[in-house]
Amino acid sequence: MSLIQEISQHAEFVSEDTWLRDVAALMACSEAGVVGITRNGWPIGTITDHDLLKSAISLGRDLSKFRAKHVMELRPITIEWNSDSSDLIDAAIVMRRNHARNAIVMRGGIPVGIVSFSALCKCDLTA
Repeated sequence: MSLIQEISQHAEFVSEDTWLRDVAALMACSEAGVVGITRNGWPIGTITDHDLLKSAISLGRDLSKFRAKHVMELRPITIEWNSDSSDLIDAAIVMRRNHARNAIVMRGGIPVGIVSFSALCKCDLTA
């Protein structure tokens, strides 16, 4: 198993019309810090635990009244996973250049995972 596959395998994706309370519950159950948002199977955004916190507490929004599309970060960074030797350093460079905290990992045009910059930083690239 490649490192990029290993660190992105537990990603969750939901439709842009998913209620925020359901996104929050999914994050809590899966311990995911980020959820990918899709439209017709294509990634269009992300929601992080910070986005939920900012929306729910700072803005005083009731999560039961809003959908994912109302708070998602638009235009996510995507990284194509071409093989088991896909390079984590290239992923880190793309994310750094775009000031992105996470990126959606694609394989054959299908979102298969989400990798965070912090997870990349924790990887032992000498193994």
